[in-house]
Amino acid sequence: MKINLLHLYPNLMNLYGEYANVMVLKRHLSDQGFEVEVTGTDTVCEVEPSDFHFIYIGAGTERSQKYALEDLMKKKKELREFSEAGGVMLFTGSAYEMLGRSITDAGGVSYEALGIGEFLSVQQDVKRITGDCYASCVFLDKNVVGFINKCSFITQNSDTIFNMKMGFGDNEGSKKEGFRKKNTFGTYITGPVLVKNPAMMRYFVECIGRSADEGFEYKDIDYAYEQKAYEITERKLRERMESE
Repeated sequence: MKINLLHLYPNLMNLYGEYANVMVLKRHLSDQGFEVEVTGTDTVCEVEPSDFHFIYIGAGTERSQKYALEDLMKKKKELREFSEAGGVMLFTGSAYEMLGRSITDAGGVSYEALGIGEFLSVQQDVKRITGDCYASCVFLDKNVVGFINKCSFITQNSDTIFNMKMGFGDNEGSKKEGFRKKNTFGTYITGPVLVKNPAMMRYFVECIGRSADEGFEYKDIDYAYEQKAYEITERKLRERMESE
């Protein structure tokens, strides 16, 4: 059975090697027996969201984000329909903000976003918020590790998925982070987040596999190096957190 993955804005939105989320995901799905095709494009006008089993946008600068958002809005209706139908999407880094109602830049200019979530994003230019993160996740039994680099705060988000044990939440004073609606996910966590977190990678493989084949059952495969890398990172972050 064939699975189609869509990587939007691989050139505009590709900080922190975010393309690796899609490349490693492709390998994992292939290992499950699927024929996998990846389509990369810097304009949504070239594709129809309904033709795909998974849509991904990675992190970019604030300027790149606005260029990508302007293009993305040309398929707002189709992307919302894809999400409502349970299509699997993941937006990481600054792309996360595109899922909300609006993005307001540091100069006070507001940009309409997809409106899949009800949250609002406000960017500021006082300082960047950066650092490692270590978080529990509502749909995983393993903690999530990664890195955050942002200049924004998100409000009115009632659909968070992470509780930050170390690192920054959606806004000041909150440890809640990320967004989920059906199978649409957003988070500031980069790393790349799927590559650094084998349990999260498996979760997305299962979601995408079931979207292509309702009877899909995950076949256990030992990815020893990926697991070892996660265990070392998780242990070091936990030790640092406990020592502070």
